[in-house]
Amino acid sequence: NPVASPSVTTVYTLSVFGPGQCTVDTDTVTVTVSDLTANAGGDIVNAGTLGGIPTASGGTSPYLYIWSPSTGLGSNQLSNPFAQPSRSTTYTVSVTDFVGCTVVSDDVNVIVRSVSTSGYLTIRFSYSSATFPSTSAVQANLENILTSVLDIPPLALSIETIVNEGDAYLANIIFYQFGGEDGDAIADNFVIAFGCVPDSLPCFSSPYSSIMIQVGWDYLEIVAPTNSGNPENSSDYGLSTLTVSLSTETTFIDDDIDLNSSLFNSLILDDDEDVRLSQLISGNDDDDATTDDVIIGTVSIATTRLTSLYVAVEDSGSNLTISLLSMILVIIVGLM
Repeated sequence: NPVASPSVTTVYTLSVFGPGQCTVDTDTVTVTVSDLTANAGGDIVNAGTLGGIPTASGGTSPYLYIWSPSTGLGSNQLSNPFAQPSRSTTYTVSVTDFVGCTVVSDDVNVIVRSVSTSGYLTIRFSYSSATFPSTSAVQANLENILTSVLDIPPLALSIETIVNEGDAYLANIIFYQFGGEDGDAIADNFVIAFGCVPDSLPCFSSPYSSIMIQVGWDYLEIVAPTNSGNPENSSDYGLSTLTVSLSTETTFIDDDIDLNSSLFNSLILDDDEDVRLSQLISGNDDDDATTDDVIIGTVSIATTRLTSLYVAVEDSGSNLTISLLSMILVIIVGLM
């Protein structure tokens, strides 16, 4: 009982011989090598039609289709079913032709880009030796690095902005739910892969680590928390890099946001938990105090960088949420 594995369809003949090498009987068997193939199509965002054009080819038609899993499909027995899953899902299709040959396709992903399951990350990085002709080329290379390191498809992330700072690049990235993990967990995976701790940012990755050498970077600063809220592709997300440089001064500063004074001083000193935008702008404390909570004398703020200041107004009631997505170095001298 030999095992036959021909590369092309082959007819084999079996001959049975008796005493004296007399032929007693013969029989033939055909081993058919099918050229049946299945094409699951390309990855899709949120919803769309699965399969190729065509989904099955080769072999002997007609074909039987079974898509797996059936979750989010109107029917899992069509050549091109419509998929609309509630979470990101990876599908495959099994195709069986008329003579019983079966082949299973590669994967196709439907990536659900939902606000509630997205994660956000801001990184600053530079290359050890590679040069690129344009920022778009850097963006393409960064996408390849992210998909390779995290083992996710390209549609599971979006590089919202990338800025050439001269000696480094600053990128704002959104990760979408994939493979059973929400986007913030995928962002955490990136942070961990480069030797940092998700809850201890900003963080600098060692240029001598194997993964930094592998991707060709000599500098990586992870400057924003991975679960800092949702900018929803807003222009408020990723204001590039602002340089704050204030000389030593003696002043009295309202601890609410004062549009006529320093926005950064106001943010630092605001300690009364304003809940409405009007209270912040007007300078009226919501704790009903008649005087400012903080009055300071000489203030010295060291020159530093403020990355990705994100201000979002939530709900129709103008509730305000402010997140500083990187650390501000503040030295206060002579508190009064």
